[in-house]
Amino acid sequence: MQDIENVSVRYIKQWETRANVRQPDRYRVEPGVDPAAIANAHLVPTLSHPLVQEMGEETKRILVMQFVYEYLKTVADNEGQVILSICGEAGSSLARDFLPPVTRRALQTVSTDEGFHTYVAEEMIDDLVAVTGIDHIRPDDWFGSQTMIAEGVTLARSRALPEARMIVHLAFIGLLENSITEEMIELLRMTERESPFYEFNREHVRDEARHSWLFRAILRHLWTTMDPDLRASVSENLPTVLAYYLRSFTTPFRDFEQYRLEQVGMEPEKAKLVIDETFARKFDPRTHPMWVNLWACLRETGLLEDPVLYRGLQRERLAIEDKQAVLAA
Repeated sequence: MQDIENVSVRYIKQWETRANVRQPDRYRVEPGVDPAAIANAHLVPTLSHPLVQEMGEETKRILVMQFVYEYLKTVADNEGQVILSICGEAGSSLARDFLPPVTRRALQTVSTDEGFHTYVAEEMIDDLVAVTGIDHIRPDDWFGSQTMIAEGVTLARSRALPEARMIVHLAFIGLLENSITEEMIELLRMTERESPFYEFNREHVRDEARHSWLFRAILRHLWTTMDPDLRASVSENLPTVLAYYLRSFTTPFRDFEQYRLEQVGMEPEKAKLVIDETFARKFDPRTHPMWVNLWACLRETGLLEDPVLYRGLQRERLAIEDKQAVLAA
């Protein structure tokens, strides 16, 4: 218990001085910003396809802005719908049986950060629409009432033992926080410095990196202190939730990208061809960046050594190393 308490105390001290929500200033898009400098075109894979290239610069600029808007909207939806609420619940009394009070307070600060991130992401969308004159192309009901992360949490709630649900939720979002943060760091490396997209991610990563190491400590603590029967229930269900989340990327993502191409004037048959020639049709855990990052977090926190969890990963065809390689690491 002492280790997780010490980590939580250090985390809260850092949050008090470094959290974006506690700073007097934040990045805002300047009214005179060059629309072409908002984000790098190479972040949008479809732009390199010949059929998109021939549509002209204005169309390509619209597609870049759609990428930025969707990224920001995904941040707002996931952090507002899911992470904020789970961390708020765990930070109150629902996690009192397996987390000490100081760790629950640390999770309350995560919830506070995520509410602020939601506000800033929505604010930036409005700022960018005002600057560029380009609206966000997205039907309100495209993903239904829940994001893919929210659907994963709902699945976890339906499958796990009642007393295990909060732990499954915390494990799920703890792993995702680590994986998504790695993806954001990679985006920073690929993005022009001082562009609006870079500045948003730079500020965001400052908080998310801190969240990530807190969640890694929480995962280690949970797996070493849980009742064996409770851990077995969590370990049995977590791989199913992770598999659902990862595989749900493929078809909705491809369909959405095709929809956007059609909205900027491309014929449906050509749009489908662009998508087929740009994006993989099937999920491959060996190369999917989200899963590679998730696997690294499972390894670092020691969760891969849990035999029930590892068998579940094999069952879902998510294991990318054999058991002996994991134990030898």
